[in-house]
Amino acid sequence: MNAEAYMSALRLALNQRTGRRWQTRRGRLTSIDKIYVTSPPDRKRPELGTMMSRADRQALAEALIIPVDSIMDMAVINPEDRAEKLANVQRGAQQE
Repeated sequence: MNAEAYMSALRLALNQRTGRRWQTRRGRLTSIDKIYVTSPPDRKRPELGTMMSRADRQALAEALIIPVDSIMDMAVINPEDRAEKLANVQRGAQQE
């Protein structure tokens, strides 16, 4: 699955799982094709030095099954973790 298709699938699964909208983008100017997930601008607010709210950080961490402390302004998904993270989100959305 190419990066654009992956980002669309991940965004849709996150939206369904959490009931919130999310933004995804590709890393630029790097040799590693990372995917970044963050809150949309209308939900960002300064909190503890981050632009993502605690509630958004918690929801994203639960959906991706990652430690909430690993998310500050965004969650970072490395290429080797893509399949696992998408499966985590999709599995959780099906259970709810």
